[in-house]
Amino acid sequence: MALAARKINLSQIQRQQQQQLLERKQQRKANLQRAIQKIKAFMVLFFLAAIAGSLVANMVVVCEANSEVASLQKELYALQEEGKHLRLEVAKLSSSAVIEEKALELGMQYPAQSQKFILTRH
Repeated sequence: MALAARKINLSQIQRQQQQQLLERKQQRKANLQRAIQKIKAFMVLFFLAAIAGSLVANMVVVCEANSEVASLQKELYALQEEGKHLRLEVAKLSSSAVIEEKALELGMQYPAQSQKFILTRH
C-alpha cells in the first residue's frame, strides 16, 4: 500500500509539475504578447511622430517660400514703378526743346552760315 500511495503521490506531483510548467509557459506567452503589443504601440507612435515632424518641416519650407515670394513681389512692384518713372523721364528729356536747352547751357551754339555744307551726290 505504501507503494501504491507513493505512486499516487508521485503521479500527483508530476501532474502538479506539469500544471506549473504549463502555467509558466502560458505566463511567458502572455508576457511575450504584452511585450509585442508594447513594441507595436511604440512603433506606431514613432511612425506618427515621424510623420508629424515631416509635416512640420514641410510647413516651415512652405512658409519660407511664401515669405520669399511676397518679398520678391514687393521688389518686382518697386522695380516696375521705377521703370515707369525712368520711361517718363526719358520721354521728357528726349524732347527737342529740352535737348536744345541743355546744349545751350553747355555752351553749344548753332553753326554760322559759313559752317554749313550741303552734300550732293555726283
